[in-house]
Amino acid sequence: MPASAVAFTRSPSRRLGALLLATSFALACKVTLGTGGTTPGGDQPEGSPQGTVPPATDPKIQGPRMFADVEYLASDALKGRFTISEDLGVAADHIAAQYETMGISPVGGSYRVPFVAPVGSRPGNELTMWVEGPDGNSQQVAGKELVGLGNAAGTPAYAAVASVRALDRTKPGSVRGKVVLAPSPNAAGLADAVKAFASQEPAGLVLVGRDAPPNPETTREAMNALPFPVVWIAADEAKEWMGVELPKRGAPVVKPGSKVSLAAKSEPVPNDSFNVLATIPGSTKPEEIVMLGAHYDHIGTTTTGGVMCRALDGDEVCNGADDNASGTAMVLEVARAFTDANYRPARTLVFAHFAGEELGLLGSKALADEPPAAAPFTNGKIVAMVNLDMVGRLGDDGLAIGGVGSSDEWMPILEAVDNGDMTVVYERAINGRSDHASYYRKKVPVLFFFTGLHDDYHQAGDHSDKINREGMTSIATMVAGVVQTLGDGQAIAFAPPRTDDEGMVMRMPGSKDSSVEKRTEAPPTALSPKVEAKGDQ
Repeated sequence: MPASAVAFTRSPSRRLGALLLATSFALACKVTLGTGGTTPGGDQPEGSPQGTVPPATDPKIQGPRMFADVEYLASDALKGRFTISEDLGVAADHIAAQYETMGISPVGGSYRVPFVAPVGSRPGNELTMWVEGPDGNSQQVAGKELVGLGNAAGTPAYAAVASVRALDRTKPGSVRGKVVLAPSPNAAGLADAVKAFASQEPAGLVLVGRDAPPNPETTREAMNALPFPVVWIAADEAKEWMGVELPKRGAPVVKPGSKVSLAAKSEPVPNDSFNVLATIPGSTKPEEIVMLGAHYDHIGTTTTGGVMCRALDGDEVCNGADDNASGTAMVLEVARAFTDANYRPARTLVFAHFAGEELGLLGSKALADEPPAAAPFTNGKIVAMVNLDMVGRLGDDGLAIGGVGSSDEWMPILEAVDNGDMTVVYERAINGRSDHASYYRKKVPVLFFFTGLHDDYHQAGDHSDKINREGMTSIATMVAGVVQTLGDGQAIAFAPPRTDDEGMVMRMPGSKDSSVEKRTEAPPTALSPKVEAKGDQ
């Protein structure tokens, strides 16, 4: 079967049903864009009455346009599509332009759906404090009145304790390199007193007070610039947690030989990012959502991606053709096949492109936790999620489909569609390393299509010329069949794991026989897939 135009088989009754559905809901299901509106499938044939929709046909995967997306997204021009880079925006614009050309609507007013990505960390204003007694036993100080006044830019302190009567009465050189316990100055003069005390070169400073705690907002700007952390603790809390007595006059009393550690807690650094979403409304069950998704970010270059991307023979761009330009292009091609065929689903279809997968499933988690306040999510429910991640290197080990244990209906659906004579392993467990995991945690039935790891995984050698084009076309055909079956309204319900070997796992699909539902072998006469295959099929 030519890879450039592969159709998945539908029965005559399903063809008739699709035709009647298209006729009955032609006007009700028109997909509109903010710039006017078209219907999925492109222009109407010449002579067609205004507002009518051509009859539905069997969707066909067209390989060349899918591979063109892979080549563009994995080109050096996009510099590896790192999540926190302008290059990801270039990729998002390309994806959005494809949906606009297809006539598929965005979710809300824009194809970009923003979220905040907590990428990286920085020293926060809150401090942790541990006290270690002379016997070596230690405990964390967890009083209610423990106020961080200065984080020293994250510089921690761990040293023996020295008590002083007052900050301005400390003998020069007596507390250098130690964590100092001192009565807290009054709030009005606290910042100036601490800054003057900095000349004593302590490792850290613990202020013990009887009055109300100082307002940290008025002290932190000055205190954070000091080379040692500063914390305030109420006198009763110091006694309970640290065994420290604060007399009315004199230095705080602490057990000799005690040590204290101070460190700033890390807080995430927020960065703005965006998923890209498009949707075809359902005709009879619009509140039921079928999601087809893939992440479109990768790990960037040796500059933008930091240590994530390593140079190879002078190549400093981790292009990510398989990971995951392949999945991104496949989602786009399934959407094109549906629009070309004038497919009118009963359920709503959402095509999702996630950012931040490489940094911890950030985009899919954000979307699963807080879907946009727009149709179809306002009154809708995701009934199934199909995820495509690294689907471009079909080889001798075949295709892995993970997550079949998340619904009892998955295997009948999968066995009814054309598998392209591929070797396939059907895995019940759910791998937790890709975006479907964000939805499985919400008890949504999920599938994960995956062709396996390889030597170019997260390396500069993951180039588009290594994509198995024929294999990728066969996978796209199978995916389209699954999504159409779901879109037509096939029952699908979540199923909990049957054994401890199922549910969420971190191992690769097919690596443990106890969680494999089924394996199929490609027939001996089947064309052996070649990873090096190039050119249009």
